[in-house]
Amino acid sequence: ASTKPDALGTYILANTSTIVFSNNAGTQQNIRLTPNVGIVNYGNIDVSGSNVGLSGPTSALNMQTGSTFKVAGSGIFNVQNTNGFTGTSTTAINNSNSPTISLIAGSTINYDGLNQTITNTVAYQNLKLSGIGLKTAPATNLLIEGNLIRSATSSFNANSGRVVFQGLTAQNFTDATGLAPIEFYNATNTNTTNLVINSTLAIQNELNLTPTAKLNLNTGDIILRSTAIRSAHITDLGTTIPSANITYGSTGLFNIERYLQSIKSWRLLSTPIMQDRLSIT
Repeated sequence: ASTKPDALGTYILANTSTIVFSNNAGTQQNIRLTPNVGIVNYGNIDVSGSNVGLSGPTSALNMQTGSTFKVAGSGIFNVQNTNGFTGTSTTAINNSNSPTISLIAGSTINYDGLNQTITNTVAYQNLKLSGIGLKTAPATNLLIEGNLIRSATSSFNANSGRVVFQGLTAQNFTDATGLAPIEFYNATNTNTTNLVINSTLAIQNELNLTPTAKLNLNTGDIILRSTAIRSAHITDLGTTIPSANITYGSTGLFNIERYLQSIKSWRLLSTPIMQDRLSIT
């Protein structure tokens, strides 16, 4: 793959025009930003390929007023921009002309740069955190309607924000890094089909399960952290019938920590007990 379109002259594109980027090769196809003359102000862009993106930590795609940037259900758009995917004039998608962002179910935004800010002006379908840098979440809500995947050696800064899993079909959390578990400050699950935890994650402050939400601890644990500053908790599940539903897969468990101050004193500790799967360490 290479930089597309091939033309290097002056670009004059109607805001109703559409260019489709369909690269599926192993090498990323870069969207052309600067031909020999001026810059490219795109009309509509449709990313249908699995390896399309922009090259460099400051690259920004200019879109015209009334245009749409769409990632199709099979599409993967790679973001290397330090300031994230979209939302300002310096993000990967320059929002100065307020283009519409359309992320179709099954699409993936892949943050594969160095240190990056994860933007939250749109709800993500699949969100992938890759590359080797620190990915900093927004201090408010990060909305995800598909899968959340971490790979390579990327790390995650929760930034006291909330990750919201709000899909209408089953969602998966998978961490393929082999590193210490990803840590969320707050996490909410509103998915009434299933949120499947395939890898261990940690909660620093709050886990919120809305009524009728379904959580499946498949092969990953959820750790409720406890430090000198705070202990994580699960919000009141309420009395609504049916309430949130939690199922356990082959190995997944809740792992509840309790910080003990360094003072000489007796401490009375206990653990919830059920018929099976009791493990005290």
